[in-house]
Amino acid sequence: MRKILFWLINLLLVVGTGGLWLLILIPYLIWSKSKKPVKQVAPEASTIPNTAEPSNLDKFIDSGVEWVKRNKIAAAASGAAAVLALVSISYGGDFLQQRKTNALFEEVEVLIAEDNFLAVESKVREILTEDPSLTSKVQNVKNRVTNLKAAIELTTKAKDFESKGQFLDASLAIKQIRSSERDYPSLVNAELSRLEPNAIAEVEGRLKRYQDSSNFEKGIELLNLFARAYPSSSEFVSAKAKIVDDLERQKAAERRLALSRLSKRFDSFQDVTWYSSPSSPRYRNANGFYLYFGVSGTSKLPLRLVMQYYSSDWLFIESAKVNVDGTVYTFSATDWERDNDSNIWEWSDEVLDDRALIEQIIKSKSAVIRFEGRQYYDNRTISSSQKAALKQVLQAYDAL
Repeated sequence: MRKILFWLINLLLVVGTGGLWLLILIPYLIWSKSKKPVKQVAPEASTIPNTAEPSNLDKFIDSGVEWVKRNKIAAAASGAAAVLALVSISYGGDFLQQRKTNALFEEVEVLIAEDNFLAVESKVREILTEDPSLTSKVQNVKNRVTNLKAAIELTTKAKDFESKGQFLDASLAIKQIRSSERDYPSLVNAELSRLEPNAIAEVEGRLKRYQDSSNFEKGIELLNLFARAYPSSSEFVSAKAKIVDDLERQKAAERRLALSRLSKRFDSFQDVTWYSSPSSPRYRNANGFYLYFGVSGTSKLPLRLVMQYYSSDWLFIESAKVNVDGTVYTFSATDWERDNDSNIWEWSDEVLDDRALIEQIIKSKSAVIRFEGRQYYDNRTISSSQKAALKQVLQAYDAL
């Protein structure tokens, strides 16, 4: 069992080392054979003479043993030399390849220092051709080059902004630099500190103009840009609080004004106030294409779209389409109701699910709605007054 285990382990070592282990194993077998004592057998102990001819392998091993006994030092030196030769062959190629790769990377560093980025791209492709396993290292070089190119461009852009008196834009450009090359981190901090006083003066002037014109949203946008460039600065904290308050008051006034232009109707059973354009039909027995919405407490309800068809003949409408400047769209409305007296009226009143289509209709030169019935259809043009009413309701809804 021990012999089987011994040979199994050695077989695995031979396979794992690509045959190199044989250079150790064969001298070891010869040496161990030479050290093994010869068993003496008394003549009277054996009654059957040993007439078996030794095998070729035994003869080879025996001759090797004899040679090792006579040349122990030479045998040891030869074995060691053979092992060293094979190790050198195995690792020498890797060593030479590594030296070549290192030389290529040294060339890359020189090209980076010279800003010769096109040559860098060519050189890293050559490196990957030589050794595809260096993908990660090459990617690091590419990332460095990308950041360095961006830093150079941003530095140039910042200088251009500064020459035009746009100090905040110059600061924002410098703030975007991410390269760790050529002491850029220190340069970023130094440039931001140098530009900050001029950026503050620029923002103060622009902010006053926005406040004087009641353009409070632009003012807040400006202060947010300053905070992005100088996040630790407390220069405009109070100014921002004031302009935010001014904007809220402005929006509240806009909401009141927008709602005051609409017709409203309070439903005490639903506790909802409904808003619609004064030009929209009040009842169903009229042609109409309009929007309305409700407010319950402090919450606004979704916009609703109404399509009304009024005529002397039934269509039994099943669907509706609209042709907007030559492009046809289908409305999603499926719930059509009907009523009549001397004339008939059919209508749909559903939550608006395609605001973009309404906005296209408002901006259109021509918008024609087609009501499609069971057998017939009828076309109606959406008038300019109906478009104005749609826009009016949308503006009021957005102001809330």
